[in-house]
Formats: sequence, C-alpha cells, structure tokens
Amino acid sequence: MATIIDFIHGFMPVLHTVAAIAITTKIILISKYRRFQLPYFFYSMIRFYSFRDRINTSNSFRLRYMSINNWLNIYLYVWVLLTLYTLFIYR
Repeated sequence: MATIIDFIHGFMPVLHTVAAIAITTKIILISKYRRFQLPYFFYSMIRFYSFRDRINTSNSFRLRYMSINNWLNIYLYVWVLLTLYTLFIYR
C-alpha cells in the first residue's frame, strides 16, 4: 500500500498539469457553446448529464459537449480526492 501511495504522490505534478488542461478544455467548450459565464462554469462542474439528456438533444456539438463534460468532471473529482488524500498523508 505504501508503494501505491508513494507512486501517486510522485505522479501528482502530472495529474495537476492534466487537471489544468481539463479546466482549460471546459472553459473552451463553454465558450464555444455560449459566451463564457463564470456561474455557468461552476454549474458545469457539478452537472452530470444523464443518458436521457443525451438522447433528447439533436445538436451534435451539444451531444459531444455533454459527453466530454461528464468525463472531465469524473477526472476532476478523482483528481481532487487524490490530491486531498496525498495532502493528508504527507502532511
């Protein structure tokens, strides 16, 4: 278990870089779909689109946006959990 935690701790700079890229990607996607609005950005961080939401849209860009948004949210939540986990262990 200690080697896994050490590996995660050593890999954190890469995960931080990927998280910055993910947040930038979310900003770009939001800007392409509608003008960038800070409240919409924070709302998109907690919004997961269901399968029913994706079926009900006819816009192909919106469909891609929903799928990418879900994957980016999953990554960012895992990144936050791993960051907090290593922060409390290596404190």
